[in-house]
Amino acid sequence: MSVKILATGDLHIGKKSSALSTDAKELATKHTWEQIIKRVINDNFDVLVLTGDIVDRDNRYFEAVGPLQAGFNRLREAGIQVFLISGNHDYDVLRQTADQTKYRNIHILGANGRWETKTITINGQEIRFVGWSFPSQHVAINPLLDLKINHQDIPTIGLLHTDLDSKKSHYAPVRIENFFEHPVDAWVLGHIHKPQTIRDNAPLISYPGSPHALSPKEQGIHGPLQIMVESKHNIRFNQIPLSPVRYETLTINITKTLNEESLRKLVVDSIQEFKEENRDNLIEVRYLILDLLLTGEHSNVRKIEEWMSTIQEHFSYEEAINISVRKIDYDLMPAIERLTNLAQEASPAGLLAETILAIQNGNNTPLLNNLIKKWKDEAERINNAPVFYRLKTNHRTIDPNDHTAKREILTQCRRLLAELLIQKSEE
Repeated sequence: MSVKILATGDLHIGKKSSALSTDAKELATKHTWEQIIKRVINDNFDVLVLTGDIVDRDNRYFEAVGPLQAGFNRLREAGIQVFLISGNHDYDVLRQTADQTKYRNIHILGANGRWETKTITINGQEIRFVGWSFPSQHVAINPLLDLKINHQDIPTIGLLHTDLDSKKSHYAPVRIENFFEHPVDAWVLGHIHKPQTIRDNAPLISYPGSPHALSPKEQGIHGPLQIMVESKHNIRFNQIPLSPVRYETLTINITKTLNEESLRKLVVDSIQEFKEENRDNLIEVRYLILDLLLTGEHSNVRKIEEWMSTIQEHFSYEEAINISVRKIDYDLMPAIERLTNLAQEASPAGLLAETILAIQNGNNTPLLNNLIKKWKDEAERINNAPVFYRLKTNHRTIDPNDHTAKREILTQCRRLLAELLIQKSEE
């Protein structure tokens, strides 16, 4: 018979989703933890796997102990096995919360940064788990260099909280080729909040990601991973959408918009279309937070921005899902028939048009090169500012590369050109 596993990590119990004005209970990660426990029991899973950072370091023990132990009690009563490792956030509190003398069904693997294996029999099938836990908040070495396990003809699942292909990381950095050096059939990883499958054939490698979306940076579907183990050579992964919060960016082309009424209809229709296309993945979602990106051409870009400010101010959309607009970005071009001709003018508008064309065509100009240098210098200054130290240590600062610089410069050049042309038409 098969072994049915639910795998997740990076829950950060003690935190809640940002960018919302309500304090609804669904926004707290402990709510999603409760939903995970309910799903494991009601859907007859055999094993729950947790890949670290279950407890958030900033909120720590007292915020997490109640919900965690309530969940562990229910799992114990249901006879469900739990295999877990600690990450950089909960390296020192997870062992206190998941007391293995109290919970015989809970197995914390790899204490003190030493690899550990455990083999159990479920549904008449042997299965082996191997894992490594953070011994401290920062680990700069590659844990896989110390892994030594024997080949066995039984399914082997590896658990590791790690930063993949990042040499300078302080979060147990590994190289993808390191995974191929060990007799492990599937790796379930922690640390990265975005769900992603790194490899879909042996060995399978996947980040389940955070099952609860915490910020607008964590867009898309979030939920635990279902792992079906039929045999050593037949292991399947699929994601279960479970997060009550979802962040998304909707791109809306407003080129054919004539007035505020038609713009409002276009926005509402775009949201409805998104909901319809994602119906199956929105069943558990209670809060949908949208960033709108308006693209296209319009003869009066300023008017579009005025209309959208009114729409955002009065936006209210409540059904089974509460929908809100967090912010609106613009990537609009003034409707100019002869941008090339305008670029020949010896004027501020001509310089802006020339810069826009250079970026669009992959060319360089002295002005563009100077703007890129100034933008990158300013981005580095912001990154190194003391106030943003924590963002830098968590790899959440601005990436000062040419591509990002050109994108930002293009947006601002378009806005300025549109404003200049509007002013000129009003003279």
